[in-house]
Amino acid sequence: MKETLIHVAKQVAHALPIFKRERIPVVARVHGIFDGTIQDLWFIVGSQNTSLIDKPHISALGNVVPRNSLIATRILNGELGTPIIYTTKNYIKKIVEHNVAAYSKADLKNCSISLADDTQVYTYDDINDFLEALQVKEAEITAKQREIEEQKQKIAELKQQENTAHQRSVLTKGLQKMEEEKRVLTLQQEEMSKLSRYIRKQGQLRFNPILDPIQNRIKTRNLYDGTTIIIDGGPGTGKTTTMIQRLKYLIDKDAIEEDFVEESGLYQLNARQRDQLHDAINKDRDWLFFSPSTLLKEYLSNAMNEEGLGNTNSKVWNWSEYCQKISIETSLNGTDWIEAADITDEVKNNNSSENLHLMEKSFTAASQVRIVMKGNFIGKCYEFSTAGIAFIGEEELN
Repeated sequence: MKETLIHVAKQVAHALPIFKRERIPVVARVHGIFDGTIQDLWFIVGSQNTSLIDKPHISALGNVVPRNSLIATRILNGELGTPIIYTTKNYIKKIVEHNVAAYSKADLKNCSISLADDTQVYTYDDINDFLEALQVKEAEITAKQREIEEQKQKIAELKQQENTAHQRSVLTKGLQKMEEEKRVLTLQQEEMSKLSRYIRKQGQLRFNPILDPIQNRIKTRNLYDGTTIIIDGGPGTGKTTTMIQRLKYLIDKDAIEEDFVEESGLYQLNARQRDQLHDAINKDRDWLFFSPSTLLKEYLSNAMNEEGLGNTNSKVWNWSEYCQKISIETSLNGTDWIEAADITDEVKNNNSSENLHLMEKSFTAASQVRIVMKGNFIGKCYEFSTAGIAFIGEEELN
């Protein structure tokens, strides 16, 4: 049931070339007991390609599941070795209880292996080199243990003979030396596994598709329930990675549908809201992100592309650049539109709550208000107390 470090490394080294050849984007492997059955789960970014993963040589490796699926989310939210119990509803709306316990996890992108009841996170640069080194050390440790057992046997035999005290003393000193050599080999094996590969390259954000349990819980909680989420932490704690994965999870159609069918309650959406969200996703009007600087904008765009958030050129903006593309217009009849230049300047320069109140006052005389963005846009309607404001793309004006 519980795997050794070498066994996990062997499984990963064997499976990775197969997944790569089939172009299956695996990002993690988890081994444990799932509903009473020992299984290997391989997490992938994106949706399942049933025709591909049903191939015998793929199914022989284990079950391939989306990283944002319910079972993957539950596992990643928990700790290794800790049983997880949760319920869902099947296709006939019968409640089904699930029991899950994961005992090892291999993060294939960050090249790390974690084992239950082991606080060490084993990291490597190349899985084949790592496995070879482990096997060499393991062979040396095994050989040394065999020498120790033979030495102990000799000492035990001498104890049955008279006048062998000097010989036994010499052998005992030799035995102590062997045991020390074995201890050093074991330490070398452990130290080798501690070499970290987490080096950030200049100008890039590290792609980290598998979050730790705390980050993953932030990613999957308070979905569409009106709660404002603030992700706070020091440098390098994974704030940006968690935010990007949360954004991806918020618009993952498969995860939304699975949650709706099984009534898991993660997404706080009714049927109408779910259909509206699916429509926005299908029309590529699902999200818009503002960066405080152009440099961070480039970082974020690269990381978002890695995560599968497409069309980032028109969705990731620096605020000052974005403001050059918008104007606010008002109309009394819905046909003749006039740019409200003073209000536009207020929005571009400061979008504080005080200025929003100024906007409401200025909109009182207008029956309709629209915000026009030149080029691509994300459509959304904001309801103020005296006017509805709609984002309109330049291409839709004619």
